[in-house]
Amino acid sequence: MGRTKLGVEKWIWTDADFEKMGWHDVRPHGIARYEKVDRDEETGSEGHFSGVELLLDIDYILKGDTSDPKLWKFWVAPSTLVFENVADFQMKWVGVMLDWEMDDIGREPGRYPGGAGGGNNFFLAT
Repeated sequence: MGRTKLGVEKWIWTDADFEKMGWHDVRPHGIARYEKVDRDEETGSEGHFSGVELLLDIDYILKGDTSDPKLWKFWVAPSTLVFENVADFQMKWVGVMLDWEMDDIGREPGRYPGGAGGGNNFFLAT
């Protein structure tokens, strides 16, 4: 069985690449919330709270081959999606299975309380 060259476009993707990325059939494996606190090294004080990150560990599909209807092949890479400065996070779990796939991630301009613009709202569809 011969090896196929994947031809990865680049190894690190950012929010600037969001529109080019696909999320269908991506499998999340873990979710975490991380609070960032800036530390002042000179005084040793904890400094100030600087935001919350939401981390989502996934198997990102780099390429798929569905030419054989009996044997689909996927090239996947373990990846972590990082959502910075999360102000509000809501999750509704329906069902009993903990094994799930994403269908899509949507993004729209965010609004802070009072109507001021800022950031983005993201929606994960399953």
